[in-house]
Amino acid sequence: MVTGSYFKLCLAAVALAPALLATPAAAVTLITEQEAHLPPDNSVLRSGVERGPDIIAVYPQPNTGMIQSPFEFKVKFQPHGGTQIDLDTLRVVYKRVPAIDLTGRLKDFIRPDGIDMPKAEVPPGDHRIMIFVRDSAGHEGQADIRFDVEKQ
Repeated sequence: MVTGSYFKLCLAAVALAPALLATPAAAVTLITEQEAHLPPDNSVLRSGVERGPDIIAVYPQPNTGMIQSPFEFKVKFQPHGGTQIDLDTLRVVYKRVPAIDLTGRLKDFIRPDGIDMPKAEVPPGDHRIMIFVRDSAGHEGQADIRFDVEKQ
């Protein structure tokens, strides 16, 4: 049985839902100005045949050219052979000296199928982010994501 106050509360929620959904999400700082001024880490990582999950940069894609901040930082995870992504192994690292672990900043945007941060705030300049994740069989996948944010 629905009481009158419960019914009014449901009506209020229904009335407010479009306004809440229409409110644009605030930009979230992915990389700070101070971090962007640290020296870049241009080290080369191992390469070769990997059995781990694919990590695909949806945006920014390789060779995107200059982008504006904020932007949608979106990455897709693709496991293989019936495995699943082990999100407990996910590490997202800003390649500077010293390296900056961005994983905690992205926690609200991490899903089993990838990362979807609608408004990533990043200062102007060249940036490099490395992503590492393992699948349920213990195989590691990695991605080297590079992008250039223009000054506004």
